[in-house]
Amino acid sequence: FALDRGEVLACERNLDLREGILRRHVRWRSPKGHTAELLIERWASMAEPHLCVLRLLVTPLDFEGEVELRTEIDGMVETPGVTSPTEVGLCHWAWAGQGHPSPQRAFLHLQT
Repeated sequence: FALDRGEVLACERNLDLREGILRRHVRWRSPKGHTAELLIERWASMAEPHLCVLRLLVTPLDFEGEVELRTEIDGMVETPGVTSPTEVGLCHWAWAGQGHPSPQRAFLHLQT
């Protein structure tokens, strides 16, 4: 799923204030014509204030087979209008580590 490839057929975003979960429902058609529904959930832990979670559920609608997921976590988010945050002192975190302990999990550790 990439917004610059394929076609977004429907998109809805909801913030559940009771659970503290941001949910995005997307119906997307791939360049090959396969349609899928995506449920993307994001939340931050109140018990572990430095823990954020992203969950993606993919439901194929008109095809069968495996879905390959390639993802990344970008720890160098740029400020709009600034070429390099580190050049002007806008980087508010230090890189502490990264890894993928299992095929279903990955982590990025930044220190503020």
